[in-house]
Amino acid sequence: MNALRAELRKLLSLPATYLGTVIGFVATVFLAAIDAHHHRAALDSGRIPPAGDVPAMAVGFDLVAIGSIAAITIGVVVISSEYLGGDDESGGGRQILTTLVGAPRRVPLLAAKALAVALVTGLLAFGTILAVVAASQALLGGHGLAFLEAVGRLGWRVPGAVAFWMLTGLMVFAVTVITRSGVVPLIVFIINTAGVSLTYIAARNTSWGRFLPDVAGTQMFVFDYAAPDMLDPIPGGLVMLGWTAVLLAIAAIVFVRRDA
Repeated sequence: MNALRAELRKLLSLPATYLGTVIGFVATVFLAAIDAHHHRAALDSGRIPPAGDVPAMAVGFDLVAIGSIAAITIGVVVISSEYLGGDDESGGGRQILTTLVGAPRRVPLLAAKALAVALVTGLLAFGTILAVVAASQALLGGHGLAFLEAVGRLGWRVPGAVAFWMLTGLMVFAVTVITRSGVVPLIVFIINTAGVSLTYIAARNTSWGRFLPDVAGTQMFVFDYAAPDMLDPIPGGLVMLGWTAVLLAIAAIVFVRRDA
């Protein structure tokens, strides 16, 4: 518990944690609000019927995947910050050396960092999801649902989305441990999430793309994924969990065997 508290304090002291959190939260709520506004306009104009293909509680909800940018940032900075050089007054050494002096057992240290990532991203995901639902239903006006009714109708999709954020953060954390650099994981994962998604392209055009971690994990909460033959929510979640477990195991082996 002491190690976990220390890692939580360290993570919450990093400016990048708050920057990623703000970007992920604001981007998700903003895009969901735009989606709800356009959906309401379409309903008001009669372009889509009130009982259309998209139920009220689904409006804006699929966009919570974009918010995993925050989980990506947290997963990166919790470990990449350890390998940054200090200032001249502190001798210019890397933080990881000091960390290992205070916590020489590497596996428990890595576990504490992983748990810190999971806790922070899970709480952040839950808060973001509630904000998305509240904003979307409010902007739908008379077409929307009461907040608690919308959350209730979403059902298992809410914990599914939270799990997606948590597993995303843990996968990025593991990759950052393996590469010992935050730049490449940050760029690759953010582009794949918010830019040109190579995993989505693979899912659309190959039979194996549905087994990629983010594609499989997304099935835990999305209403409509524009690719054929997607996994069901539980198998999708298990596939993403499997990817995460394998990457964390590799990261632990590398972290234990490699010089600091």
